[in-house]
Amino acid sequence: MLLNANTCDTTSVRYATDIKNIPQNSCYGCHGNTSNGSSGGIVLEGYSNLTKWVINGSLVGNVTHATGYVAMPYGLPKLPDCEVNKIVAWVHQGALNN
Repeated sequence: MLLNANTCDTTSVRYATDIKNIPQNSCYGCHGNTSNGSSGGIVLEGYSNLTKWVINGSLVGNVTHATGYVAMPYGLPKLPDCEVNKIVAWVHQGALNN
C-alpha cells in the first residue's frame, strides 16, 4: 500500500529517522556546535543538547510559535506543519533516543 505523499505519520516518531534531520537542516546554521555565537550559546546539535530544550518546554514552544516563546527558526518562516507535528509527537512520546 502506498502512503499519500501528503500524509504525516506521527504515531511512532523516532529520533534517528524522524527528528534528527529537522534541527540538522533548519537549526544548526545558528545552533550548531560551531555556529552558535549569535544564538545566545544555545546548541541543538546532538540528542543530549536537543533534549535540554525538550525538558524545559522551549523546543515545542519555539517551533510551534507559542505565545511567550521566540518563534524559530528566527526571522524565517515556520517549519512545515509535518515537521512541527513530528517534533511535538516525539516530545509527547517521551523524546526517546531511538
